[in-house]
Amino acid sequence: MNKKLFFSLCWILLSCQISNKTLDIKSSNYKDEQIVISLTKGMCFGNCPVYKIEIFNNKNIVFEGKQFVDSIGIYKTMINDSIFDNIINKSNFINFYTIKENQFFNTYVRDLPTTKIKIHNNIVKYNEKPTQELLDLENEISKIAINKGYISE
Repeated sequence: MNKKLFFSLCWILLSCQISNKTLDIKSSNYKDEQIVISLTKGMCFGNCPVYKIEIFNNKNIVFEGKQFVDSIGIYKTMINDSIFDNIINKSNFINFYTIKENQFFNTYVRDLPTTKIKIHNNIVKYNEKPTQELLDLENEISKIAINKGYISE
C-alpha cells in the first residue's frame, strides 16, 4: 500500500512539473512580447494541416502544430529581420490593412479550412476565393514553418 501511495505522489509531482514547462514555453517566456503577425490554419473535412504561427516583435516565433503537420506540439524559434520585413512589406504592398475581416469568408462553406491572418491589429479571415496577393502573403508566412520542417509544402 505504501509503495502505491509513493508512486502515485511521484507521478503527480512529475506531471505538474511537465505541465509547467509547457506553460513556460507558451506564456512566461513571451509575456512581455507582442504578437505582430499570426497565421492560423483551421480544419476541414479532409487532411488539411491545422496549425498556428505567431511572430513576436523581437522576431521570436511560436509554432503550434495540431493536426496533419510534420510537427505536432509547440515549438519556438527565431527569424531574421529580412524575413520579418519582407512579410510586413508584402502586407503593405497589398494594402492588407484595408481588407475587411470577413471580405473573403463564407459562413455557409463548411468543408474548406478557414485561414486567419493577423498583422498588428488587422485581421483577415477567409475560406474561399481570396485574392492571389493574399494567398502570396499566407505563403510567405507559411514558408517559415516549411523551412523549419514543421509542415510540408
